[in-house]
Parts: sequence; C-alpha cells; structure tokens
Amino acid sequence: MAQLYRRIYWLSYRVGLTWALLAGTSPAAAQSPANDELAPSSAELASLARDLGDEDESKRAAALGALAALDPESLPAVHDRVRSFRRRPLHSDTAYRALGAFRHTVGSLRADDIEVDMAPGVPLVLREQRDRVTIAMAERLLLLRALEAMGTVEAGRVMVDLMATDFEAWRWESRRLVQRMGARIVPTLIESLGHSEPKARQWARAGLRTLGIDGAGTAVQQPDITVLADTLRGYGTIRSMDAMPVVVSFTTHDRLKVRQAARWATEQYGRNAIWQLRRAYRNLTGSDANRAWGWRRLAEALYAAYDDQRLGTARTELTEGLSALGAGDLGTMAERFEHALKLAPALPERSQMAAGYAAMGARRLAEDDLAGAERLFQRAVRLGPNLPDAAAWRAQIAFVRAERRLSGGIVDLPGYRRALELDPDHAAASRAIDTLTGRTAQRASEHRRWAAGLAAALLAFVVFLFLRRRRRARQDTLSPPEEDELLSGLDAPDTLPGVT
Repeated sequence: MAQLYRRIYWLSYRVGLTWALLAGTSPAAAQSPANDELAPSSAELASLARDLGDEDESKRAAALGALAALDPESLPAVHDRVRSFRRRPLHSDTAYRALGAFRHTVGSLRADDIEVDMAPGVPLVLREQRDRVTIAMAERLLLLRALEAMGTVEAGRVMVDLMATDFEAWRWESRRLVQRMGARIVPTLIESLGHSEPKARQWARAGLRTLGIDGAGTAVQQPDITVLADTLRGYGTIRSMDAMPVVVSFTTHDRLKVRQAARWATEQYGRNAIWQLRRAYRNLTGSDANRAWGWRRLAEALYAAYDDQRLGTARTELTEGLSALGAGDLGTMAERFEHALKLAPALPERSQMAAGYAAMGARRLAEDDLAGAERLFQRAVRLGPNLPDAAAWRAQIAFVRAERRLSGGIVDLPGYRRALELDPDHAAASRAIDTLTGRTAQRASEHRRWAAGLAAALLAFVVFLFLRRRRRARQDTLSPPEEDELLSGLDAPDTLPGVT
C-alpha cells in the first residue's frame, strides 16, 4: 500500500507540472522533490510511454507532463529505459519520419531548421496518430528534452546513449541539441570523443567545430566554473594526450572546484603527465623538481607548494580586508575577503571575516534589501558559527526571513519569536510581534486611558488648589478685632453703667 501511495504521489506531482518542459521550463526550476524514494522506476516510465497512445486525451496529457518533468533523481530509470531501446530498434526511416511529423506540426518545413523545437508538436500529433513508431519516438523525444533540461554531465551521457540507438534518425535533432545547449554541452561532447559508437564520436567532433572549439585551449575558455571543471574531467576521462598540458596547468587554479577537477584528470594520465608536472613545478617554485620523484610524489609536492603560496596570499588579503573594515570601507573589505576565500576556502583564519559580512548585512537590512541581508548574515554564520555574535546573526536571519514572508503577504510570527529567542534584545522583532498581535494598539489604548485618568486627576488637583486659595484670600479680607480691645473687655469692672 505504501508503494502504491508513493507511486500515485509521484505521478500526481508530475501531472501538476504538465507541459513544463514543453513550454520551455527547466525541471530544475520546478521545485521537484529530491527524494530518491519518489523517483520513478523503469517500469513506470514504460507505463507512461504506453499512456501516450491512450484514447483518453487527459491520460495522454498526464503522461506527457510526467515525462516532461523528469528530474535528476530519475536518471537511473531513464538509463535503464534507454538500454531497453537497443533491444527493440526501430527502422531509421520510419523513426525519422515520425520526428518529421512533430516538426511539421509546429510549422517547420525544412529538416535543417536549426531554430525549431519539435517537442510542442508531440501532443498535437498524438491526437491523430498513435501507431507504435510515433509513440516510441514521442517518448524518446520527451526523454531527450528532459535530459537536456537537466544539463548535467551524467544526463549528457544518457542523452548521447539515447541518440546512439539510431543516430541516423536523430541526425538533425542532434545538431539542434548542440545549438540549443551551447557551452553546457561541451563536457558531453568531449567525453563523447571516446564513445564506443563511431557516429557518436563523429557527432562530438562536428559539435565542437560548430561551437568554435578546435582544441583544449579553446575548450577551457569557459566563464562558467562548473562547465570548466566538467570539461577538464572530460579530458581526463578520455585521457586526451593533446589536452594534457592544459589540464595540468589548471591543477594550481585559484578556484577549488577547478583545481579538484584538474587534479583528478591529471591522476588519470598517471606517469604520462610527469613532464608536464615538472614544468609546472619549475614555473611555480623557480627550481627544478627532484628527478628521483615519481609522478605521484611530484604532484603532491607541486600541490603542497601551491597551497602554501596560496595561503600566504590569502592571509595578506584577509589583513587588508580587516583594515578596510576598521576604516568603515565595506566595499574594499568585501573585495579582499572574496579574493581570500577564492584562494583558500578553508583558510584557518576565515572566521575573522564573519563580523565584516554581518556589518554588510546590517547595512543591507537598513536599505530594505532583505534578500541581500539574509545572504550576508548566512555567510557570517558559515564563517563564524561558534563566535559569540553568531546567535545574534542567526536571529537576524530569522527576522529577515519573517520580514520577507510578510512582504509576500504571509505572517510568520514563529519566525519573529525565533529571532527573539536567539537575541532577546532584538527590538525590531519585538516591535513586529507587538504590531502583528495587536499589542501595540492595546498598549496605545491603555496609555490613552491612563493619560485621560491622569489628566482628570491633575485637573481636580488644580481646581482644589484654586478653591483653597480663594477661601484663604476671602478670610484675609476680614479685619480682626484689635488685641487691646479684647484685653480691655476682660479688665472692665463687673458693674453696669449708672450703678454704684
């Protein structure tokens, strides 16, 4: 039952993304669940392929949406499915005509039309034509587009294996694939130079020429670090001797991802790379390497020398960045810190940069750049997770996330409370909670009541003082009897007038 539920969930998820790929959206941008347990099996893909030929249009649409939204977790099942295609080959001419029908439906009349995208024509053709070959080519085209959208080297390998089942049928679509993917397909083309299928090797050479790549020197002119690293690994995979000098030169690159890829590729060459390693060692250190060293010992010495040099430069950049921070020049500080981290991502003193990034985060927050502030506070926490101020930075992250949700119309009280838990002195979070829960209005009402009562009491006191002063003033206006008169009355004889 649990298995059935999982499968239904997977299918419903894919159906929810119907037409994502056909509309040109990458599955990676569709927030797919990254749980291997939800990935389809090869049998499920086969079942979806059968649904492409169903009479029920809604069922066909569901299958189209599911195949269009395949993600990297689906690669093992797709690879199994591609291997099954070899066991049931199609006639090249009929397969080519099926692809032509998809192309004609979207308005393309020329086979060499490089700009055309045939995938939107699949559902239109399936409304009228659902023979075995049409359904099979529809599935393969959708799988090819899903693999293209993944864009990884692993997906590229499966993509080439799919086309290698019949390169004659895919001869024009394979060229369009190179044009659409551009630099992203370079690592796949390089690996395909060593493919077991001759037509795959021919396609790879033609594809590299199309992209203006005539050798390793031009292939590595890639602004994308991931593509560059994959390109170096590709040369190492096929052990291209022509590319070996270029590959070894990248073993001391300033980006970690590139260095790791180049060092892995160099290891594939083994002892064949010893002369290139000696040259790289001399260029770096200014002295010749010990001739008794084997290639592995020499590679280790080269890497150690570069790492020591790199750390020294990174520490200089760190010192200059800290000086800029002290002077309040956050722009220069960021440049120095970034360079230091590129040179040495694991620099032992990197925690000293955390306060600088937090200061930049506070400035972005004051400028209402919530996304930038969150990113900078996150970097501060990553660099200094155990520093005394780390809890305050985590509080800022919680606060900024709550603010971003609030700007999107979602009230995130737990986020503000989390900020207060991490930093009890976080005044902004406290104000936000008071405002969102109505405490501010309640306090204002209470303050008004207290103020009114205080004003009434003050008024009563003023009236009391006024009346008291008037009473005293009235008493002061009366003339009191003189003291002599009072005394004379007391001293008079006790006789009446005229009486003797």
